[in-house]
Amino acid sequence: MAQKLWIRMNKVRPLLVRSKLVTTIIPAVPPNEDGSGGSKETTTTTTQTLSDEEITKLEEKVDEWEENNAKVLGSIMLCLHSSIAYQVREVDDASLLWRDLETHYGKPGPAAAYIEFKKVLNTRIPDNTNPSLAIYEMLAHLGCLAQMEFGIPSKIGVLLLMAKLPPSMENIAQELN
Repeated sequence: MAQKLWIRMNKVRPLLVRSKLVTTIIPAVPPNEDGSGGSKETTTTTTQTLSDEEITKLEEKVDEWEENNAKVLGSIMLCLHSSIAYQVREVDDASLLWRDLETHYGKPGPAAAYIEFKKVLNTRIPDNTNPSLAIYEMLAHLGCLAQMEFGIPSKIGVLLLMAKLPPSMENIAQELN
């Protein structure tokens, strides 16, 4: 289950980046060791009177953040297994939820790497058609393996590709020698 969650989390991250919500869950400045704030510097509080216009702008920013936070929470919760979603149902801050999920399920294990490797092996390069789609698919799976820190050396990747070539492309495999 943890392997599937890691794969789902990696599918959610690009979606959040495209919708410009990623700053809600991945702050630009990491939090302090105690989990508060976003800077290691000590902050000082100053008292000042804000105008009605400044208060309105701040309220709009807070409303926008709350809306984005709710969208990100919803997106993440939709990708979670029901048992995990139940455990984190009380979390109301997307950044805290994301950090908690990364802490518990962020590293893919050998099972996820095996699934990606099987996808490389199961990729079929079609005969008498453009092989680029199948080759790109294999490269994508090899990239996922590298991202999981189960990288395959490029020489082995070439051998896998050559082994998958259909009989009509044998001359290409021989020319690569």
